[in-house]
Amino acid sequence: MSKIDDKTKRKNFEKLATIRLRNALTSIRLLGNLANPRAYSYDQKDVSYIKNAISKAIGKMEASFKSKVKRIEDEVNFSNN
Repeated sequence: MSKIDDKTKRKNFEKLATIRLRNALTSIRLLGNLANPRAYSYDQKDVSYIKNAISKAIGKMEASFKSKVKRIEDEVNFSNN
């Protein structure tokens, strides 16, 4: 079994981080599109739910880098809000 060298690990990290960050930012931008009152009905409770869910996910991501512990995916469901 061969070990992956640090240079390859770094390249893999950069490649995947770029793709995943681009996807995350696109998803956040798309959430912002929901602010169109002509197309959608929402209230401040909905906005707070979205902001809290994103903040919680960012906190878990930061913790995973600090502790290197695998995170468990949370289920997002507006009907529980």
